[in-house]
Amino acid sequence: ELGRGVEILEGIGDVLVGGAAVALGNADVARGHIEAREAFLLDADPPPGITEAIAGGAHASMWLEAFDRTQRILDRLIELARNDGALARLCYPLTIRSQLGFRRGHWTAAYADAEEALRASRETGQQSSVAYATQMLAEIEAGMGRFASARAHARESLELARGTETPVFGPYARAALGAC
Repeated sequence: ELGRGVEILEGIGDVLVGGAAVALGNADVARGHIEAREAFLLDADPPPGITEAIAGGAHASMWLEAFDRTQRILDRLIELARNDGALARLCYPLTIRSQLGFRRGHWTAAYADAEEALRASRETGQQSSVAYATQMLAEIEAGMGRFASARAHARESLELARGTETPVFGPYARAALGAC
C-alpha cells in the first residue's frame, strides 16, 4: 500500500512538472516528464482529488500535440467519472476534450463536450470551469459562424475569468470575439 502511494505521488509530481514546463514553453522538458508517465496517465486508478492532476497531464499532452494520448486519457477519465456518477469530475476533462476536438476539426463533438462541461460546471458551482467551457463554446461558435452566441459566451468567459482570477481564458475569449 505504501509503495502504491509513493508511485502515485511520483507520477503526479512528474505530471505537474511536465505541465509547468509546457506553460513555461519548455516542450523538451515537458515531453520527457509526460512521456515518462504515459502508463500512469493511461492506467492509474486515481484516488479522490487526483483526477484534476491526471487531466492536467492530458492538457499538457494536447499542448505537446500528442493528440491520441490526450484522447485516450480524457476518454478514460470521463468514463470513470460517469461510472462513479461524479458530475464534478467531468467538467475539466470534458472541456479539454472539447478543445482537443476543436483542434482536430471535430467541431460538432467539441461543441457537445463544451455544452455538457458547461452544464456540469454550473450544476457543481465550478466557476473557473464555467469560464473555460464558455470560452470553448465561444471559439467553436465563432468558427461555425454563430456570432451572436460566440460574443455572449466570450463576454461571459471574460467576466468569469476576471472574477475567478483565471486570466488564462481571456486571450482565447478575445480571439473568439475577434473572429466575430
